Amino acid sequence: MEGTAFLVRHTYEKDQFSQLIPVEELYEIYCHVESIGQKEFFSAGQNGLRADLKIVTQAVNYGNENEIEFNGQKYGIYRTYRRNESDEIELYCEWKGGISD
Repeated sequence: MEGTAFLVRHTYEKDQFSQLIPVEELYEIYCHVESIGQKEFFSAGQNGLRADLKIVTQAVNYGNENEIEFNGQKYGIYRTYRRNESDEIELYCEWKGGISD
């Protein structure tokens, strides 16, 4: 399935009292979703993770973010893989109930 997703970048800004306030910035990227393989699903499960989604995008889009929003849901990025002889990167994602809006 092809579409768009939003990488979530976290930065901090100072308020009037010079306290750091977290700010969330969303960056839209073009991507496509591929199915999670059986090996990945079980490997993630053995490490206490749940492999829900594999998003593939151009590597230049990814800047080591650890969250992504896809179809209105936020996911944590728990692993990446740079494809050989390609400019694409695979983002392996786990839905986290606590970070959904």
